[in-house]
Amino acid sequence: METLEKLDYFAYLRESVDLETGIAIQKNFIEKYCTFKNVVISKWFIDNDRSAYKYRPKYEVMMNEILSPECGVSGVICASLSRFGRNTAETLTEHNRLKAANKELILVKDNIDSNTILGKAMMGMLAVFNDFERDVIVERLANGRAWAKINGTKSGKPANRPEIKINWKLFDENKKIGLSVPSIAKIMGISKSKLYNAINERI
Repeated sequence: METLEKLDYFAYLRESVDLETGIAIQKNFIEKYCTFKNVVISKWFIDNDRSAYKYRPKYEVMMNEILSPECGVSGVICASLSRFGRNTAETLTEHNRLKAANKELILVKDNIDSNTILGKAMMGMLAVFNDFERDVIVERLANGRAWAKINGTKSGKPANRPEIKINWKLFDENKKIGLSVPSIAKIMGISKSKLYNAINERI
């Protein structure tokens, strides 16, 4: 009988609160999947007590490692979409980064495996929903600008909003240790677009 080759993957676990039980449940889902699919987890990355809107250090380490040319693992396995990404847009962005590096994304509970026809179809559906969300946001912004214009402003930006000051010392310290601009933006509590604009102006 022919023995199937085992594939190595990274596994990512996240809990919003410090709850070891939740981590254990996610790990159990992944281990059952791996047994069924003949997959080996070469490394576990766990962010406990980290909500979707907090900086996730282990996630950043994992993505930096798996996207490096020297990394030989096949992809990332996570218990569910809600544990992997903060929203549809981020999940699609991170999936595209993995895909560009010839890595796969598997979300066990959501039955999404980007290496299968069904998984690719599911990712396509996510893209459709993402486009819908983006169109809704664009429409709301347009309505907001129209309302603001009627009430005396041209840009539609909220009046009297204090300008955010960039802590360049904090930025440089985090950049030195290899963190990405989006990650540093999360730490600093500002949007990545704001930080990118500030960096361009700084140069």
